[in-house]
Amino acid sequence: MKYFLLSCLYSLKRIWAIIKPTRIRWARLHPEGKQPFRAYPTDSGFDVHAVEELSIPKGAHLNCGTGIAVEVESGWGYSLRGRSGLNKKGIIAALGLVDSYYNNEIRVVLSNLSEGDFKIHPGDRIAQIHLHPVFDVPWEEVKVFKSRPGTRGLNGWGSSGGYQK
Repeated sequence: MKYFLLSCLYSLKRIWAIIKPTRIRWARLHPEGKQPFRAYPTDSGFDVHAVEELSIPKGAHLNCGTGIAVEVESGWGYSLRGRSGLNKKGIIAALGLVDSYYNNEIRVVLSNLSEGDFKIHPGDRIAQIHLHPVFDVPWEEVKVFKSRPGTRGLNGWGSSGGYQK
């Protein structure tokens, strides 16, 4: 019963964190830093821009400054994700998970998997911020999991039969 009540309390706290009015604060740390934005109102990610010139050699991983810091409220976090336009060119932004208390400059690790060097220019959109709620849930250690019909059990990748070569 105690576990159930704690679960309900945690859930209610996080539901409130999601539905209450919130705002994202940002600070310009560099004169060319730009506010993250969505190209379309229905986009799920907010584009962030480079503030420095960067030449990424083939096979290299370099980090690029955005010239901004972001502060989200407790109960929220955000992840940095790549942009499909850069991915298509072989430039991959490393995924990063950022907690609400981090408010230093956003820097994006860019990996060059293309066939040659790649230039990043100030103002280029290099990644996206995706907001997400943070759920505070209790963990319960068990010796054995309950059997659930239709689950994979100990089977792993490809066990659903959906993967085809």
